[in-house]
Amino acid sequence: MTSPPEVVEVLTAGVPLDAPSYAEAVETREVVFVPGWEAEREGVARTEAYGAGAFSPCFVGDAPRGLLAMGTQRAGDWSAREQAVFRSVGRSLTLALERVEAARRLTAQNAGLDARTRALEAFAELSRDLSLQGDPHALIRRAGEVALSLLPGGSVLLYEPARDRWRAAVQVGAPSTPPFRRRWTPGSPSSRHTTC
Repeated sequence: MTSPPEVVEVLTAGVPLDAPSYAEAVETREVVFVPGWEAEREGVARTEAYGAGAFSPCFVGDAPRGLLAMGTQRAGDWSAREQAVFRSVGRSLTLALERVEAARRLTAQNAGLDARTRALEAFAELSRDLSLQGDPHALIRRAGEVALSLLPGGSVLLYEPARDRWRAAVQVGAPSTPPFRRRWTPGSPSSRHTTC
């Protein structure tokens, strides 16, 4: 038997975290069976037609990641078979969530390893370039290119001391703001630098 639309609306809109049976399942980390469902006591409006409820918390590590809930409009308690089936479904859901989390962590670790590998390869290439290059501005430009290949979306500037201030001497990448880009337009008085 399907639930009336108003009940579906209440249940899909969300249930308060402190709704008694829901909270008990999360606090105890145990499956909770509620044989005599009372909508008012449970704090879930419009669910008076239900005769029993069941709740299985799904934890991944110490964090609750879900709460499997089931209700029946049949009055009375859950049979031993129904309880066993519900517990089994809850365990399966928890295992699935654990696997998703493990896969997510593995993907993140692999991405980190890939990034480190790219960085090591880029810096190995940079080391080879440094041994062949004598121009310090060209060396800085190459180092900036390597940095931006690993951290795209930015720009690298080398400042050199000139009298009473630091002056930009080498730029790699596009400056992020229009005033800064105008300042670095080739041919402008302040563009006596090397750009890439």
